[in-house]
Amino acid sequence: MQIDVHRIALIRHLLFGCCLALALPLSFAANKPLDAVIVMDSSGSMAINDPDRMRVPAAKLFSSLLGEQDRLGVVSFSDKGYPVVYLTPL
Repeated sequence: MQIDVHRIALIRHLLFGCCLALALPLSFAANKPLDAVIVMDSSGSMAINDPDRMRVPAAKLFSSLLGEQDRLGVVSFSDKGYPVVYLTPL
């Protein structure tokens, strides 16, 4: 049962990522720099929701897809949010 929950969560995140990728028009992506912020849940519930810490390689994969002119930031949150990395050129 617990494995099914993890699979469903992983599939949900992958589908969400695909939707985000398709939502950005290619002409916009090719012409203008992008500012992106990854918001990562670091609350205790992630021990159940993401026991394999797949959010870390997912964030690395996302950052590898950005262009040279793009900037990336990372925010972590549990009960409060705090910046881990401010918007930084890649």
